[in-house]
Amino acid sequence: MNPEIAATASAISAALSLVVTIILARLAFVQFRYARRKLKVNTITRLLAYRGALTSTKSESMVGEFTVVLNEIGMVFHDSSDVVDLLKKCIENVIKNRPIEYGPLLKLWRAMCDDVKINHEQFSDDFFFTPFNVKHGDPQ
Repeated sequence: MNPEIAATASAISAALSLVVTIILARLAFVQFRYARRKLKVNTITRLLAYRGALTSTKSESMVGEFTVVLNEIGMVFHDSSDVVDLLKKCIENVIKNRPIEYGPLLKLWRAMCDDVKINHEQFSDDFFFTPFNVKHGDPQ
């Protein structure tokens, strides 16, 4: 085989290998970002789902689940300084045995939404603190 042809074939092969490697790395990065966002959205969804723990109609299981979600926020949103700072304020109130302050909790929820680019502007503060609670009475 001609040395020039062999060198050209080798260069083309190396270039194709590099292109494939770059494409695969980019796909892996996109997959990682998607999985991280999905985890964050899941945490926000669960925070909203169990926000009934803040009302007088709370149940033990709801309080437990709400606590679990609050505890995982630090790990899931570790890369968002706004969320971490607001979470620290909420934790300080718990450490000092203060009742839950709704302002910092609401700011925390809004910061979490901002982090994953969920538009929360159309929701009032009452939306967060007034969860749906459908009670079924005894059949008549």
